[in-house]
Amino acid sequence: MTADPVRTMTPQEICILRESLGLTRAEFGRELGYAHTRQRIWELELGKKQPSSAVIKLMQMMMEKKNRMTQMAEIRVHNF
Repeated sequence: MTADPVRTMTPQEICILRESLGLTRAEFGRELGYAHTRQRIWELELGKKQPSSAVIKLMQMMMEKKNRMTQMAEIRVHNF
């Protein structure tokens, strides 16, 4: 069994993810484990720095969780 390849994320995708989660750059950076949070996220969103594969995987997991939560909320709305 092989591991799933980690897809890169564009600066725009990173920014959209952070905003869709309702997080500031500092909050998002803390969630991702960065020490200099706001500055690092700003650099990622501008494409000045590239996230590590571990951080990309974490962002992908955050996106999947948000998508599942959105789907669950839609199901609840349709059932009432």
